Amino acid sequence: MTNILVVGHQTPPFGEQNDISIVGQTADPAQTFELCRNLNPDLVLINVEAESGQSDISCAAQIRRELPGIKIVITTGWPETTVTDQAWKAGIHSYYCTEKGNASLPYVIRSTMQGHGMYPGP
Repeated sequence: MTNILVVGHQTPPFGEQNDISIVGQTADPAQTFELCRNLNPDLVLINVEAESGQSDISCAAQIRRELPGIKIVITTGWPETTVTDQAWKAGIHSYYCTEKGNASLPYVIRSTMQGHGMYPGP
């Protein structure tokens, strides 16, 4: 079972999955690090939005530095290369563009947990 902390999504971005459990959820990226320390999720799913993009990436980078056992998947609705580059430099494990929906997100989560980072190709 993969325990996930969801950040920035109003509702979990995918349907019920037998091997994925939501252990916490917040709309405020500032609460993410403390929630990670308290809930000890396997993976943090962070939705990067235009108005808070840099703080979302900074939050993810802090988790990578201080809680390196937690995997991170960034999602966003806009496939902007600047955000992709920032995520890569921050050490985020996977980046998923939700522009065409969330159907593949459980696959990305499973792959990330198995050690296969996923980023959009050229």
